[in-house]
Amino acid sequence: MRSHLKITIFLVGIVQFWAFSAETVSAQVLEVVNEHYLIEAEYDREQAFAGNKNLKLKVTMKTAVGAVVPPDKLIKLAKHDSPEDSNIEVKWENAERFVRDNYNQEVNTFLIKIPEGTEPKTYKVRLKFQNEADQTAVNRDVDLFVGERTKSKLRIVGAETEPFIAGSTSVYNLELHNGYLDYTVNVHKIRIIPVPAGLIRSVDLAPLDDVKPEIDSRTQTISFKPFLSIKPGRKETIPLELRLGSMSITNWIAGFGDGSKLKFDIEYDDGNERTITPSTQESALKIRPSDGSLLGAMFFGVLIGTGLKFYLEYLRQKGVINRKGVAVFVGITILVGIVITIIAWAGQIQIIAFKDINLSYDRPVVIFIIGLIGALGGVHYLNNWAKKYLPHDTAPQKEG
Repeated sequence: MRSHLKITIFLVGIVQFWAFSAETVSAQVLEVVNEHYLIEAEYDREQAFAGNKNLKLKVTMKTAVGAVVPPDKLIKLAKHDSPEDSNIEVKWENAERFVRDNYNQEVNTFLIKIPEGTEPKTYKVRLKFQNEADQTAVNRDVDLFVGERTKSKLRIVGAETEPFIAGSTSVYNLELHNGYLDYTVNVHKIRIIPVPAGLIRSVDLAPLDDVKPEIDSRTQTISFKPFLSIKPGRKETIPLELRLGSMSITNWIAGFGDGSKLKFDIEYDDGNERTITPSTQESALKIRPSDGSLLGAMFFGVLIGTGLKFYLEYLRQKGVINRKGVAVFVGITILVGIVITIIAWAGQIQIIAFKDINLSYDRPVVIFIIGLIGALGGVHYLNNWAKKYLPHDTAPQKEG
């Protein structure tokens, strides 16, 4: 009978151990001290966070109702030690004895104080169980999974260095680093917030192995089904396909500047029943106009400058230049304006008139201004050459 009882207790312990291992639950079944006892440690993992100074740990020693434990097998919880290399405090509070679920149970309750700033990782609370007959003792460790609820250990690392083109569809590689030493994080949602608001029109993401993303186009939120897991200390790259917005009037004038960025609200858990409050992280996103937009601004500036230059020259030399001369003058002015603009654009040459102004060459309005100035002032350098080759009408002399 006693041997059957021993086997029953042992099997119950094994089954419960498997159950606790298969699910993320708070109870831990400790390694067997002897075949008569089933020992469990339980606390609320969600509350095991840095700054909580009122965490309860319960250690339960169970023996089957009706079973007789031999005197040389009786054990007691004799001592406990706080985790090493930490400021975590563990204090014994009280012990209770009662019968429940066909077990005689002795429950020892401890108060755990976890200071602010405690590194999120697995700590060991050591328990010493002593044999009452010969005073020999064995140690068993309770895993204390300390985490954080407000300071994110899942961080965005790296950044795209090459600028994206406005109005195009581009792949943005979002790289996440799991900074936990012991925990695998499970990413549930990522919400993308573009700054400014119209920076991106839509986002898409292909399946990542067995993880199927679901995208809410209204809020630009990606939900992972099931969650996306990242192992301790590892990185995961998420290739986001972004459809970028077209250029606005403000972009034509002021460009995109250095303020363009993407903000990310990332919701995840640390594998220990703690869902981390989403903290907004951000990453710079460089945007530039397309080459076609810049070329269009250049030609427009050159044409405007050419028209103004010709009109001024026309007013100054009214009736002097014939049609052929007009054509040659306009052609040379346009050509010089384009050449000067391309040289300034490609070589990043500073315009003296704007030496104290920080002008960015990825702004269409800047290219427009360069073209305008090139057309207006460029011919000045070829003025002597132009006078030699521009045909003129010769006014008829009056007969005396």
